[in-house]
Amino acid sequence: MKPEPDSVLDRLDAGKRKVTENDGLKTFYVEITETLQRTIQIRAIDAAEAEEIAEENWNNEEYVLDAKDFVGASFDATEKPREHSQKRGGEAL
Repeated sequence: MKPEPDSVLDRLDAGKRKVTENDGLKTFYVEITETLQRTIQIRAIDAAEAEEIAEENWNNEEYVLDAKDFVGASFDATEKPREHSQKRGGEAL
């Protein structure tokens, strides 16, 4: 039994298709977004204040999310790269 191909190009080669620079394949930019999530308890007058306290605590690095807080990932391919500004606490860095 043959081992599984590791990449798309390996799969194309396995199918005896000649892979060249001008083979009709396009270049894509794939944006990978990981989502980290943690629920914390905050005592506050209302939900808006609770969110404000949580954001302030997060900005002060009282909560540092890591791999154990991972809840998912998404993949979005485009033919042109996107421009992003990194944000923290709702403001551009």
